[in-house]
Amino acid sequence: MQREALDNLESQMEEMEKSNKSSEAIVTEDGVGFLHVQAKNTETKDINICYSSDHAMVVDSQSDLNTSCSWLAKISKEAFDKSRLQNNGSAFVGVLRFKNLRNKNQTINQTVLNNEVYGITMRANISNLTDNIEMFFTNNDKESKVSCSSWHGKGKLNWTMFGCETVRINNTTIKCSCSHLTFFAVLMSPPDANITAQDLESLTYITYIGCGISMFFLSIALFMHFLLRKAKSNQATKILMNMFVALFLLNVSFLSNESVANTQDNAACVFIALLLHYSMLASFTWFFIQALHMYLWLLRHNVTITNYMRKITVLGWGELYALSS
Repeated sequence: MQREALDNLESQMEEMEKSNKSSEAIVTEDGVGFLHVQAKNTETKDINICYSSDHAMVVDSQSDLNTSCSWLAKISKEAFDKSRLQNNGSAFVGVLRFKNLRNKNQTINQTVLNNEVYGITMRANISNLTDNIEMFFTNNDKESKVSCSSWHGKGKLNWTMFGCETVRINNTTIKCSCSHLTFFAVLMSPPDANITAQDLESLTYITYIGCGISMFFLSIALFMHFLLRKAKSNQATKILMNMFVALFLLNVSFLSNESVANTQDNAACVFIALLLHYSMLASFTWFFIQALHMYLWLLRHNVTITNYMRKITVLGWGELYALSS
């Protein structure tokens, strides 16, 4: 329906050209529109189209946005030149503002700024501009994240940021610079949680301390086990030691990750990523084996599976490597 409404503007622009009108504001069932024609053999120039609360007009400069314009678009000379090439020397532009146009499946996490969508047509295929179409939106929400988005006008209301750049000029003005023409809007999202550099540094220290304490006690446990290995170890102890080794490797690879990344050595980064992935999977697997062993022991009071330790060692280290690779 929105695409049809925009197409209807094109037929009205033909009537304007026949009656030698250059600009006209219109009000339709779909919204407030504005039409502009640059006739044949006339100078091609940029124009600024301003929308206020109840009407649209051409203004001299973008500074008017700070006064009466809630939305302003600068249509570039390049876009008009392309329109002339496809319209036998005449250049056209039509703008239509839609209110309360939204997707039924849209969540509260993303809303359309001011509930306004603007469709722009020039009776031509306008894309890949080097001198982009610039649109300025007023916005009093200083906290939300904003993104200039477009929609092709057909089917479901699926927004994309392709072809548009978003710039916050100040606390109240958002600039959208787009290389094509279609339907445009600014999407608002809740702000991300603000984590200051000081908070990040504190969290990093807490992580290092926690991993360091974990490695310290894991090292003591492994040292005591190998120191007293003359004593016969039961199956549960051997499984527990394998789990400790996996956790120790996980902590080492995690703590080394940032230092290795700072070297910008591709081979080292690949190695530490593989080690981190492998040791994490190994830790989960040995936790599972520990739980399985406790279940079998409680059920049978004695695990009598042939080559039991060899099989679970292969499961914990050997087969896991094949899966992770």
